[in-house]
Amino acid sequence: MNVTDISAVEPPLQTLIPIDEFKAVLGIDDRDDKLVKFCLVTSTLSIEQYCRRNLLSKTIHQLFIEWWDLTLFLSEYLVRKILAVSVNYFSKEHEIELDLYNLEPLVVMVNIPYLVNLSPAINRIRGIDAMKVIYKVGYCLLGAT
Repeated sequence: MNVTDISAVEPPLQTLIPIDEFKAVLGIDDRDDKLVKFCLVTSTLSIEQYCRRNLLSKTIHQLFIEWWDLTLFLSEYLVRKILAVSVNYFSKEHEIELDLYNLEPLVVMVNIPYLVNLSPAINRIRGIDAMKVIYKVGYCLLGAT
């Protein structure tokens, strides 16, 4: 019976192109696998920094200690989906319902940050310490969901 060490399993590689295609383009054999993975991940991150955008889909957890006029300005873009909005009050986190917030701009515009508008009903909650937004950003690559 074979037992696989879970700690030895590598996480999936998050890059713009698959590693096999990268090796084929550069003509590299399988002996330099660690070097190829390092170069591929580094180049992907460099491209994202140059473009100032998340090209790969990532999940962002953003915490807001202060907010104004029921508006939460998201620091990352291109927002694909809001996964959850929650409020922390009395040292407990509570997820709020979908109809108590909306994402703007609803139409994707270039270089304009997104914001979450909260319903005035949020003001009825007393003792809010912080708010948290979990959202997906980035572009959907070919073959990815």
